[in-house]
Amino acid sequence: MATVLVLPSVLTPTDAWKKLKVGHRNLQVVDYQQLDVPDFSFDQLATACEQLAQQAPQPVVLIGEGVGSLLALKIATTMFGRLDRLVLVAAQYKNRSGLLVGLFTNPTISSQQKRTLSRSMKGLDMTKALVHIMCSTYVYCGEKDRFSRQACEDIAMRLLDGHLKIVPKMGRQINEDGLHAISENLR
Repeated sequence: MATVLVLPSVLTPTDAWKKLKVGHRNLQVVDYQQLDVPDFSFDQLATACEQLAQQAPQPVVLIGEGVGSLLALKIATTMFGRLDRLVLVAAQYKNRSGLLVGLFTNPTISSQQKRTLSRSMKGLDMTKALVHIMCSTYVYCGEKDRFSRQACEDIAMRLLDGHLKIVPKMGRQINEDGLHAISENLR
């Protein structure tokens, strides 16, 4: 049985992603606190998430939101032929100021983990790695998301099989409209 593996934003609770309709696939939403990542650096998080993707029943649909989109892009560059598709929400392909800044309550990582992650992402740029992504990629951006809009457009244009989907009534954070649009893609 196939798997939908969600790498959510580290700034918001994962409860919304648990409502995603994935059809006959297994849904696995990553809880970063449950991963065995000693210092919470970007590379260690990516390695731990890649191991989850490799161990999951194949094929895998990999979904990344916010910082999770950077993790998903990194994983997609190494999992040739093992990903059914890549879905990116409020995507980024390089670190930029404001990426780990949010107005949301109940962040899924501690302040110390956020500082460590931020330091480890300094200078992170996946631009050159985008050419190594061979699976179909669907990039979802909220109509009201001014922060991620340009990056989402760039990613969709730079990828061999990239598709941009603008979701009305969605901002920088996933909501019911975004979940519905992604669920339609997974049918």
